[in-house]
Amino acid sequence: MVRHPKTLIELMQMYPTEEDCREALFEHRWPQGFSCRRCGHEKARYLRGRGLYECAACHYQGSLTAGTVLAATRTDLRKWFLAVWLLASTKKAPSAAELARQLGVTRKTAWLVRRKIVHAMARGEGELTPGGGLGRAHLRVIENASAKSLTAAALATIAPGSMVQSDGWNGYLGLDSAGYGHLPRNTSTGADVDAWLPWSHIVLSNFERWTLDVFHGVSPRHLQAYLDEYCYRLNRREKREDIFWRLLNRCLLYTGPAPCSLLTGT
Repeated sequence: MVRHPKTLIELMQMYPTEEDCREALFEHRWPQGFSCRRCGHEKARYLRGRGLYECAACHYQGSLTAGTVLAATRTDLRKWFLAVWLLASTKKAPSAAELARQLGVTRKTAWLVRRKIVHAMARGEGELTPGGGLGRAHLRVIENASAKSLTAAALATIAPGSMVQSDGWNGYLGLDSAGYGHLPRNTSTGADVDAWLPWSHIVLSNFERWTLDVFHGVSPRHLQAYLDEYCYRLNRREKREDIFWRLLNRCLLYTGPAPCSLLTGT
């Protein structure tokens, strides 16, 4: 099982070589032993020269990273481990430019590695704690602020029957017919907004400060990716003891390949 390093020194000590990283990924993907993706057979031989596993039954050959976010990567696993650790464990995650310097790769490679990891972060839903505090935040780019767009966004992220607080914008009127309890309130001043929707203001203002501080602004084309990363880190602000392991888990077991065309929409 992949262990969680609490410091950069521990990361280097736990996974000093490419072979250490490969063994860790093998144990993480197949904790009960190898299982062929094609036939399910449990025995294989490792083709060291090609970095592939060949099933002893059907002879299917596949890499350790096939079917994961790391699929077809040419970047060393040690650099992937470091990138995951930096994005998961540091309070101020590095930009692609800084990641390129830390990994010793081109900015294009660093951007792709970073976006693939952020792609694996893109899960979660918004909730309030019973005491009214911030539980989990969810931010989503929508086409416009019409009732159709806002209702569709609510249906995609909020459980039916939930109570939704909003300001008095007419676009929220569709929430009632969509099966939600709806508490609208006209908020004519900034103080009214802060009193009625305090966490909305805090979350959005912190997002703006974060993007300006780390990235000096964001591209509208990739805005959703920035929102996903911000929410992932915000929602786990008090559960960082094993966040490296959990993010690597998303990359290996719960997120499929993310080719450049998927990440860029081309």
